[in-house]
Amino acid sequence: MKTKFAETQADFFRIVRIRTEVFVIEQQVDLHIEQDQDDETALHWLVENEAGERLDFGKKEISSVHLTADLDAEMDEDIPPDEE
Repeated sequence: MKTKFAETQADFFRIVRIRTEVFVIEQQVDLHIEQDQDDETALHWLVENEAGERLDFGKKEISSVHLTADLDAEMDEDIPPDEE
Protein backbone atom coordinates (compact mmCIF):
# COMPACT_ATOMS: atom_id res chain seq x y z
CA MET A 1 0.00 0.00 0.00
CA LYS A 2 1.28 3.47 -0.81
CA THR A 3 0.04 6.96 -0.05
CA LYS A 4 0.60 9.61 -2.70
CA PHE A 5 0.19 13.25 -1.73
CA ALA A 6 -0.69 15.80 -4.39
CA GLU A 7 2.68 17.46 -4.92
CA THR A 8 2.19 18.53 -8.52
CA GLN A 9 -0.68 20.01 -10.48
CA ALA A 10 -1.06 16.66 -12.27
CA ASP A 11 -1.39 14.85 -8.91
CA PHE A 12 -3.99 17.39 -7.77
CA PHE A 13 -6.08 17.06 -10.93
CA ARG A 14 -5.92 13.25 -10.76
CA ILE A 15 -7.30 13.27 -7.21
CA VAL A 16 -9.95 15.88 -8.08
CA ARG A 17 -11.01 13.72 -11.04
CA ILE A 18 -11.40 10.71 -8.73
CA ARG A 19 -13.35 12.75 -6.17
CA THR A 20 -15.62 14.03 -8.95
CA GLU A 21 -16.27 10.50 -10.21
CA VAL A 22 -17.11 9.20 -6.74
CA PHE A 23 -19.03 12.10 -5.24
CA VAL A 24 -20.54 14.05 -8.14
CA ILE A 25 -21.21 11.28 -10.66
CA GLU A 26 -21.79 8.19 -8.48
CA GLN A 27 -23.30 9.81 -5.36
CA GLN A 28 -24.84 12.80 -7.16
CA VAL A 29 -23.37 15.41 -4.79
CA ASP A 30 -23.61 18.93 -6.20
CA LEU A 31 -20.30 19.96 -7.81
CA HIS A 32 -20.33 23.27 -5.90
CA ILE A 33 -20.47 21.36 -2.60
CA GLU A 34 -17.80 18.80 -3.53
CA GLN A 35 -15.32 21.36 -4.84
CA ASP A 36 -14.77 24.55 -2.89
CA GLN A 37 -12.36 27.44 -2.33
CA ASP A 38 -10.29 25.33 0.09
CA ASP A 39 -9.23 22.86 -2.61
CA GLU A 40 -6.30 25.04 -3.68
CA THR A 41 -4.73 25.12 -0.21
CA ALA A 42 -5.86 21.77 1.21
CA LEU A 43 -3.71 18.67 1.55
CA HIS A 44 -4.91 15.99 -0.92
CA TRP A 45 -3.87 12.33 -0.93
CA LEU A 46 -4.54 9.03 -2.65
CA VAL A 47 -3.90 5.54 -1.24
CA GLU A 48 -3.31 2.68 -3.67
CA ASN A 49 -2.38 -0.97 -3.33
CA GLU A 50 0.61 -2.55 -5.06
CA ALA A 51 -1.50 -3.16 -8.19
CA GLY A 52 -2.32 0.55 -8.44
CA GLU A 53 -5.94 0.10 -7.38
CA ARG A 54 -7.46 2.97 -5.43
CA LEU A 55 -8.11 2.13 -1.78
CA ASP A 56 -8.80 5.57 -0.34
CA PHE A 57 -8.43 9.26 -1.01
CA GLY A 58 -8.93 12.38 1.00
CA LYS A 59 -8.65 16.08 1.52
CA LYS A 60 -7.72 17.94 4.69
CA GLU A 61 -8.25 21.67 4.85
CA ILE A 62 -5.21 23.44 6.20
CA SER A 63 -5.83 26.61 8.15
CA SER A 64 -3.08 29.03 9.07
CA VAL A 65 -5.07 29.74 12.23
CA HIS A 66 -4.84 26.10 13.29
CA LEU A 67 -1.18 25.87 12.37
CA THR A 68 -0.39 29.01 14.34
CA ALA A 69 -2.35 27.80 17.36
CA ASP A 70 -0.58 24.42 17.28
CA LEU A 71 2.82 26.08 16.98
CA ASP A 72 2.06 28.48 19.85
CA ALA A 73 0.99 25.56 22.06
CA GLU A 74 4.19 23.66 21.28
CA MET A 75 6.32 26.71 21.98
CA ASP A 76 4.56 27.30 25.31
CA GLU A 77 5.45 23.76 26.38
CA ASP A 78 9.15 24.35 25.66
CA ILE A 79 9.41 27.64 27.53
CA PRO A 80 9.91 27.32 31.28
CA PRO A 81 7.75 29.58 33.47
CA ASP A 82 9.27 32.86 34.62
CA GLU A 83 11.03 32.63 37.94
CA GLU A 84 10.23 35.39 40.37
